[in-house]
Amino acid sequence: MAAALMFGGATGRVGHLLRRAWSVTAADRPLWCARTAAPGIDLVWDMTTPPPAFPAAGGAAGVCLAGVTPGRGDLAANVTLALAAHRAASEWGLSHLFVVSTSAIYGATERDPVSEDTAPRPVNPYANAKHKMEQALLAQAAEADPPVTVLRLGNVAGASQPFLNAIEGEALRLDRFGDGHGPSRSYIGPLGLARVLNALTGHAFAGHRLPDVLNVAAPQPAEMAAVLAALETSWEFTPAGPDAVQFLHLDTTRLEAICPGAAGHGTAEALVAELRSVPRSAP
Repeated sequence: MAAALMFGGATGRVGHLLRRAWSVTAADRPLWCARTAAPGIDLVWDMTTPPPAFPAAGGAAGVCLAGVTPGRGDLAANVTLALAAHRAASEWGLSHLFVVSTSAIYGATERDPVSEDTAPRPVNPYANAKHKMEQALLAQAAEADPPVTVLRLGNVAGASQPFLNAIEGEALRLDRFGDGHGPSRSYIGPLGLARVLNALTGHAFAGHRLPDVLNVAAPQPAEMAAVLAALETSWEFTPAGPDAVQFLHLDTTRLEAICPGAAGHGTAEALVAELRSVPRSAP
């Protein structure tokens, strides 16, 4: 039996990248569930209907990747999807459910990273929707199994900016702030994310107690300018507007204690090297 089930979003931007990355790690292949059929998908479920029977998942730890991002639908559906995932996890007999949230719920941070104990300060509709999702999900999990861990995911190399603009060949401009520098973010590479999810689901499958909330990123943040330099992409600065966010840095002490080293280092060069090592298509 697989120790992990990845579902709801397995064919989305992060899910597709993750499936490609997983194929080159030493980790056991998880079960993959998606809302639409695709090669390599083990179960199709659209998350709007009652979940189908799926005895193969019994005892596994689940990771719900599903979510609605800006411009791709009703952001309020993030709550609906997360609660549907938890109900399915209960019916399938999953040992634990990990649900992907976003580091954006912290709003802008200072240069010093923020821990999971930092109060969320969502500053845009997407972050606010994800914050509401977290609250509703944890409340439901307090009343019914399985237990839940919310994963506040940092920027994923290859599925976030500035990687997407660079990959698509678009003209790039970075905000320049008062100190002369551009934006800086906590990133995680695709291989690092696969290793982290493999480690976390393994801990859950083994019955280990896990926290309600985890920041997920490499320990070291990277400036977007350094990322673009590593990608050998041209860009230029533009003055930062009043709502621009310079720092979004995550404290990953809690994650490193559970799966030390799995997330990688997070330097721009390491992130680009990870991305280039991933196959162009999922197996």
